[in-house]
Amino acid sequence: MRVTMREVATKAGVSAMTVSRVINESPRVSDEVRRRVEADCGPLPFVLLVNKNDLQEQWAISDAELDDLRQKGWWARSSSARTGEGVEDAFKDLAVRVAH
Repeated sequence: MRVTMREVATKAGVSAMTVSRVINESPRVSDEVRRRVEADCGPLPFVLLVNKNDLQEQWAISDAELDDLRQKGWWARSSSARTGEGVEDAFKDLAVRVAH
């Protein structure tokens, strides 16, 4: 069964934007609100997928910023839809996160 951010928000008593901020680990969310959201739905699995690996110079995020996110525990992958590089690995990572 697929659960939407709006459903998680309603159950946790917050807005969908707040759920988005929890997912994105925004510092604008208090620890108490983060715990409430995660208590209702568990840790929210996601994989940050940066596409167009062949055009890295056009990315809005630097390699250093990606490395920083990875050090904070984010699952960040680069991929290329054009070549298929990294796409399968990203879906496998997400499947592992959802299964746990």
